Amino acid sequence: MPDELGGAVGIERWELLQKAKGDMDPFLLDGIKLTHGTKDKPTIIRSVCDTRTIGCVCDDDATTVRYIELCMGETRRCQCGHFFKLVDADAEV
Repeated sequence: MPDELGGAVGIERWELLQKAKGDMDPFLLDGIKLTHGTKDKPTIIRSVCDTRTIGCVCDDDATTVRYIELCMGETRRCQCGHFFKLVDADAEV
């Protein structure tokens, strides 16, 4: 009987490999701390898929989340003015 990694394929295998490298949140489900977020230096979002829906809490005291769909390689701007860019999860940034 194969171990967990030996029996895993596809995205599950990728997740297990990332965790073995020390990345315990490879899909960024715990959220990220916003960085510069400018047009020239957008906040980088990693994904193994071509699109990803993210939520932006625009202000510290906000009670709502604005959702944005990102497409691979595109830079998108939230209504609050923060910029995001979706890149391949394995790409060097």
